[in-house]
Amino acid sequence: MIKDRKTIAYMVSYSSIFNQGPWRNSIKLFSEKEGYEIIIYQFRDGRIDKRDPITKHHIIQVPYPFVCKLFMYLFKSFFRLFKYIRLYKFSKTGDSIDYFIKGYYYILFALFQKKLRNADILIVGDPPSMVAAKYLSKFKKKKIVFWQLELLLTRELNNAVQRYFKKLEIKESSNIICGLEFGEKRAEIFRKENKIPSKIPIFSIPNAPIGKPKIKRKYYFNDYFGIPHEKKIILAAGSVSNDFNDEMRHFWESIEKWPDNWVYIMHSSVKLYSLQNPRIPKFLLNKKIFLHNKPLPFTKVNIIYSSCDIGFIPIRIGGEINNNLYYSELSLGKIFHFTHSGVPIISRNLYGYKELIERNKIGFTFNNLTEINNLIKTIINMEYKMRVNCIEFSYKYKFENHHKKLENIIENL
Repeated sequence: MIKDRKTIAYMVSYSSIFNQGPWRNSIKLFSEKEGYEIIIYQFRDGRIDKRDPITKHHIIQVPYPFVCKLFMYLFKSFFRLFKYIRLYKFSKTGDSIDYFIKGYYYILFALFQKKLRNADILIVGDPPSMVAAKYLSKFKKKKIVFWQLELLLTRELNNAVQRYFKKLEIKESSNIICGLEFGEKRAEIFRKENKIPSKIPIFSIPNAPIGKPKIKRKYYFNDYFGIPHEKKIILAAGSVSNDFNDEMRHFWESIEKWPDNWVYIMHSSVKLYSLQNPRIPKFLLNKKIFLHNKPLPFTKVNIIYSSCDIGFIPIRIGGEINNNLYYSELSLGKIFHFTHSGVPIISRNLYGYKELIERNKIGFTFNNLTEINNLIKTIINMEYKMRVNCIEFSYKYKFENHHKKLENIIENL
């Protein structure tokens, strides 16, 4: 047994730690140091690759019963019908009850886990995990780090139960030893929203990969779709659904006029059902626009981001977005994953994006769709120089350097 061994538990209820790049990186960096034991606590996720390096740590997966999932799916579906008669608030009743039950199921299950009760440091990422940390501290006094994975503001939450959990989170935020956020502006909003005392530090950390960046061009999409290697691939990676149909329709139609050696690929991080598929015009599908919805393990995410020539980040091209996306310049992993492979990017112009992207000369931002074609041409004409800039940018925002702020606090406890 190592003297003064510290046990760190990473806890999140709304998503999987295995798909959260910053937490994966943090786990890896702490596990490389002597004197740390790592615990991962989350809902069961069938996508976990048993060969994933972080599965060597102690994983506690909450086994939410299938019968509960099925019942709540039917329950929510019933209430959602009320939106068609304009009872919008009432239509969210099912979602509220589902959130409440899942939240407290997650919390109660945590209290029966001996390893969590004995942990020294809890790193939490959302309201239910913060509440769970509060109750776990009753067994043994713990140090709590709040690493907010999404910028949740009370006024933007969808239902009463989410606001209820947020209220509990705010109450407990005064007991944390530090907070972590993606960018100074988000940290400022986070402190104000959660009423965090000025004596408690909040560090800014980018959602960047670890390891040495390198210019590389792989051909996964070319080979998967049979696209000639000499063609230029413009890739939009991440979540894909039919929610963007109205906004994206004009953009998709403009792709018809692209040069023959340009193709657009949309990659979804989850397998899409038929009803979720975006309504891409048939005359463009599998000719100029390709849809890839074969998820890859996080350990192979580098293949996705390096198999293109330009990274495209639409972020609701014309629609309204919440604060979590508007202030997302250091939280958007796509930016850092593309540039880590030396891939320049084009993005909608949001808060701080022009300074981050254009000042570092790693790509361009746009305000409307008509600008995109010229921006693609410009990048292709100065492609190598921009690729070099991307590598320099990646060194500047290297995750390891920013993570040291958290390491120093925990090592000095």
